[in-house]
Amino acid sequence: MPQVGKQSWVSRLATEPPPPGVDYSEILDSPERRVAKSIGGILIGVLAFFVTANIVTQSLIALFWVLGGQQGDLATASKAAVRFETPQGMLAVHLGLATLIPISMAMLIYIHRRHPAWLVSVRPWFRWRFLLASMLIATLVLSLLLAVKGLGQSVVVRPQDQFLTFLLVILLTSPLQAAAEEFFFRGYLLQASNNLVRSPGSGWSPRRRSSPCSTSASRTCPCFWIALPSAS
Repeated sequence: MPQVGKQSWVSRLATEPPPPGVDYSEILDSPERRVAKSIGGILIGVLAFFVTANIVTQSLIALFWVLGGQQGDLATASKAAVRFETPQGMLAVHLGLATLIPISMAMLIYIHRRHPAWLVSVRPWFRWRFLLASMLIATLVLSLLLAVKGLGQSVVVRPQDQFLTFLLVILLTSPLQAAAEEFFFRGYLLQASNNLVRSPGSGWSPRRRSSPCSTSASRTCPCFWIALPSAS
C-alpha cells in the first residue's frame, strides 16, 4: 500500500499506518481492534458535528442578517435561511455542513493516529484523473437527459430572483457540502463502524451493512439539525 508523502505535523501525529492489503472500509483495522476508540470517535464526531455545524450556520445567518440591515426579526430570517429561500441561507448551511471535513480529519489524526489521506481513498489522497473522468461523464449524461426531456416541448426560461447569486453559491459551496458528507458518513463512519465487529465465517459482513447505513445517515442527520433552528 502506498505511503503518504513527506513528513509534516500531521504525519508526526498520525504514526499508525493501515494494515497492508486492506480495502477502504478496513483502514482503521488493527490487531488490537480498539473498539473503544471507534465507539468514542463516532460519538465525539457526531456530537462535534451537531455543535459546530449549528454554531457556524447560525452565526453566519446572524451576520448576514446584520449586514442586510436587520430586516424583520432574526428568528424569521433563520427559518427562511435554512429553507434556502436566500442565497445567504444556502451559503450558511453549506458551510455549516462543511465542518464535517475537519471533524473527520481530526478523528483520524487524534483518535486513531491515521493520516487523513486515508479518508479519501486507499491510494491514498484524491484520484484526480478518475474524478475528472467522472465529472465529464456526469455532465454529458445530465445534458443528454435534459435534451431528451425537452424534445417536442417549448422551453421557457424564468430564472428565480437572485438566480446568479444562487448559482455562484451552488458552484462554490455544493462541492464542500458533498465532500463533507462523503468524508464523514461514507468515510469515517463506515471505517469506524466496520472496526467495531469482526465476525469472519459468521455470514455477517459489517462492510455490507455499514455502507447503506452510513448512506442513510448522511441524508438524515443533516436534515435533522438543519430543521432544529426553525423548530424554535
